[in-house]
Amino acid sequence: MPLNPQTQYTVAYEKQELRLLTGSCSYMYIDLDEPRVGVSSTSDLRFQGSCSSNPSTLRVDEATAATAETATLTPQDCAERIRTGPLGEDASVPVRQGVVMCIVTSRTEAQTQGISQKMVLLEVRAVGSDGTVNVMVTAWHIPK
Repeated sequence: MPLNPQTQYTVAYEKQELRLLTGSCSYMYIDLDEPRVGVSSTSDLRFQGSCSSNPSTLRVDEATAATAETATLTPQDCAERIRTGPLGEDASVPVRQGVVMCIVTSRTEAQTQGISQKMVLLEVRAVGSDGTVNVMVTAWHIPK
């Protein structure tokens, strides 16, 4: 089903806090269907710890995403952001407090697992001095 302003979403989960921490230049994989941190390499999002002078980043793996200015978006707002300004292939988003992303989870992975695809709103809430990143995620089921 194409995403559009008339799509009817239902909440999958709300305001789940995830804690991301990995070694320098190392990766951690995130599945946003559950949500779960530390999954195998088949994931929606990849967190990379800071590397040399480069900050930590979030990179979309098996999903589609866009950045946003506020965490008060509806799933319809997110669909519009993704339609009009998706992140390009292999794009990385530097992690800093206040970063907001809209993410559509992998259709292929959802079909494989027999679950609904999700629209996810992710907000970076805090970045600790030790490199720990706290994110808040809310997800809605995308109708089949």
